[in-house]
Amino acid sequence: MVNDVKIVSILFFAKRLHDLIVILQLGDPCASQPCMNQGSCMRENGSFLCACPPGYSGSRCEIQDPCQNNPCMNGATC
Repeated sequence: MVNDVKIVSILFFAKRLHDLIVILQLGDPCASQPCMNQGSCMRENGSFLCACPPGYSGSRCEIQDPCQNNPCMNGATC
């Protein structure tokens, strides 16, 4: 009987901990600052979107445009 109570208590605690983790994860998708390179995080339908600064793209602004700094010389086009 005592072991049954302990098992029920442990299962209840595990369920409550799981619920808390889900709430924390769903709370604010921008809390972890997922956007890179000074991108702005915006909440969108329970997830997030990154608004990237000029010269960056990708879902988290992780891709740098190699032509942003005009690396081509002598009138060449990048």
